[in-house]
Amino acid sequence: MRLSLRFFADRRLQLLVLLSAAVCGTAHADALADLRATLQRLSVDTPIHGVLDVRMQHLDQEEYDDQVPPGHLRLLIDAGNGLGIRLDPGQLQAIDQEQKAHDADSNQATPDTDLVRIAGPVEVGHLVAEGPALLELLGGATEPEVQPDTMDGAPVQQLTVQIPILTNRKYSAYAYGYKGSVVLWLDAQGLPLAYQRNFHAKFCRFFLCITVNEEYDAKLKVVDGRLVAVSASDEFRQSGLGQGSHTRTDYALQLDSASAASH
Repeated sequence: MRLSLRFFADRRLQLLVLLSAAVCGTAHADALADLRATLQRLSVDTPIHGVLDVRMQHLDQEEYDDQVPPGHLRLLIDAGNGLGIRLDPGQLQAIDQEQKAHDADSNQATPDTDLVRIAGPVEVGHLVAEGPALLELLGGATEPEVQPDTMDGAPVQQLTVQIPILTNRKYSAYAYGYKGSVVLWLDAQGLPLAYQRNFHAKFCRFFLCITVNEEYDAKLKVVDGRLVAVSASDEFRQSGLGQGSHTRTDYALQLDSASAASH
């Protein structure tokens, strides 16, 4: 009889554990669904205007003889039902001179010209419309994990998800050891305050391999229904084929007074 009672007690404990896991999994899935619904609401095309300061530096300078100076751009942003990006005449002239110097001597670095390509319409468009950008990023998200955390001394909810590889099929077929995740910090109302994206993969074809690591961090703000990244940093490492690079690109968006109010 003792064995029988113990058997039923053990079975009941197992059922409780399974039930608890199921409830917890449902709650986590609901948290991801709630976040997607929130991001849908924060995808409004509210007009905003401001200045985006972009800086890029090479963090692996000591490994090479040629020193690359940091790049710096000051972009004037107008976003609404579309996106406008402007450079002042002085900076356009500096970029033109930089390119001419490179044409005369291919060893001349072009940090500002390179940064124009990096901070293009797609990248800037994501910064000023993080609602749609995050919805796309989380489209294939799985394995949600939720836990309490703090940010700036206030309690927040930390939501972590795994994401599929963000590249086309041609390149994903050569990816090995892929790891991709997104961590978001949400306030008591479920509004995203910040997020971090992590990516790691090795791409190999035959015996040729390139390893890529990226860590992207962004601080967010809601402006009349539009989710905006007021600051972000993108640290990117690449190595393989006897070469490597390690760069950090920082973005800081200063909204004008008419766009600065948050709700």
